[in-house]
Amino acid sequence: MSERNAEFPGGVEAMKEFLMDNIEYPEISMELGDYGQVVLEFVVNKDGSLEQIKVLSGVSREIDKEAIRVIGEMPNWIPAIHKGELVRARCKIPINFILEDDSNIVENPEKSAFFKRGEKGINKLIRKKLNSPLVISTNYKQADIIVEFVVNINGTTEQINITGVISDKLKRDLTHLIREMENWKPAMNEGKQVRSRFVLPLSFK
Repeated sequence: MSERNAEFPGGVEAMKEFLMDNIEYPEISMELGDYGQVVLEFVVNKDGSLEQIKVLSGVSREIDKEAIRVIGEMPNWIPAIHKGELVRARCKIPINFILEDDSNIVENPEKSAFFKRGEKGINKLIRKKLNSPLVISTNYKQADIIVEFVVNINGTTEQINITGVISDKLKRDLTHLIREMENWKPAMNEGKQVRSRFVLPLSFK
């Protein structure tokens, strides 16, 4: 065989089985309701060992860390062959972290979650961190981008979903910005702090 891509021993189905058997969903992530897809990149060496494991697209610190751990514990891969010789190869795989129950998210709380530094604070962060002309839109229907996410009872954010015409880089940067925003006041319902969904409409100024 003169050409061959690097692959997990046994193929894709064997790799899926390995991931199912070895992933340990972080307990804190389950409590917070974190879920999503982690995309990882790594190098398969000539001897099949893996190195340079890194996250290209993550979910949270805990889940990303677990994804890196389980990749690091994989058995040696079957190395790539190029022009009849064993070569090092860079590979990329997605790992899905799925939660079955979102029943503790309150869709329409009595008091919505809010950013402690207000809309001005969000706009300031966007300008500073993203160097972008995006600002909070005053008209939801005319917004260029809709960012939807869950605000947890500890003020952290997760389950970030972005829709609208936006470049991949800006989408990644905006997702990272929302994930790192820790100054949220959680929603209130029946006198208790609750997890809730928050919608942030943005437009280019």
